[in-house]
Amino acid sequence: MPDDIHYYEPANGHGLPHDPFNAIVGPRPIGWISSQDANGHLNLAPYSFFNAFNYIPPIIGFSSVGRKDSLNNIEQTGEFAWNLATRPLAERMNQSSAMVAPDTNEFELAGLTPAASKIIQVPRVAESPVSFECKVTQIIQLQRADGNMVPSWLILGEVVAVHIAKWLLKDGVYDTAAAEPILRGGGPADYFQLGPEALFKMYRPGRKNNLPEQVGVFCDVFEAGQLFGSGQIGLVGRLEDLPFKHFMKAWRPRATDGFDGDRGVITTFARYYSGNSFEMIKGFTCHVADPG
Repeated sequence: MPDDIHYYEPANGHGLPHDPFNAIVGPRPIGWISSQDANGHLNLAPYSFFNAFNYIPPIIGFSSVGRKDSLNNIEQTGEFAWNLATRPLAERMNQSSAMVAPDTNEFELAGLTPAASKIIQVPRVAESPVSFECKVTQIIQLQRADGNMVPSWLILGEVVAVHIAKWLLKDGVYDTAAAEPILRGGGPADYFQLGPEALFKMYRPGRKNNLPEQVGVFCDVFEAGQLFGSGQIGLVGRLEDLPFKHFMKAWRPRATDGFDGDRGVITTFARYYSGNSFEMIKGFTCHVADPG
C-alpha cells in the first residue's frame, strides 16, 4: 500500500481521531422527520442518513441508527413527514435533536409550529419552506455481509403530498439554492450550507449540449423507463412552447391524441418533477436529432 494512502478495514478500527466515514459520504441532506404515535404524541428529529430513492412514485428514506422514537411512532401509524432544514432554521433543527424523554414534544422544545397535513395525520413544520407527506412502504432492518442483523432500520416512504413555498418557484422551477438548505458533514458539529455559487452544469455523454435543457432531460427520463399513465400528468407548461422543431427528429405516438408528429412537436402536457425531470406518457418514443 503506498505511503500516501491511509488504509483501514472498518471491522478492525480506522486508526484516526474520528471515524471519517460520515465526512467522506457527505455532505448529506438532512432527514428532518416529524411523526406521532398512535395516541397523537408528536415527535420531531433530524436524521443524517437520508435521501431520495425513486422518481415514480417518489420515495424517500432515512436510517434510524438504533431504535428511536421516530421509528417506534412510524411503526404504529405508517406515516411521517419530511421537512426541509434550512440555514434560518438550523439552530431550531439542532434543538430538535436533543436526547429527551419519548413524551417530549420537540415542536414545543424547538419553538416550532405544527401545521396540519392534507393527507396524513402527522403535522409538518410550518416554518419549513418545503415538506413532504409520506406513507411508509418498507421498514428494513439492516444486516452485515455475514447475515447478522444490525440495530439500524431503513424507513422508506412514498411521498403522497408536497408543500412548496411559492417564493421558491422561479418561473415554475424549484430554486434549490434559494431555500438555503443545510447538509450534514462529518464530525460532531460539521454542517454545510448550499448556495448558488456551488452550482455547475455537466451533461451526460451523448447529450447534445445545445439542446434545450428541458428537452434533453425529458428524453433521458423517458429512455430510462420512467413512464407513467395519463392520469398522473400535471400541468406545468406546454412543451410545444419550447423550440422543439429544431431539435426533435420525430415523436412517434402509439394510440394517443394531442400529438402532431409531422411538426415534431408534442402538444400535450408533461409533468415537471423534482426540478430536473420531465416524464412522458407511456408509448411515445423520443428521438433527438442534430440541430440544423
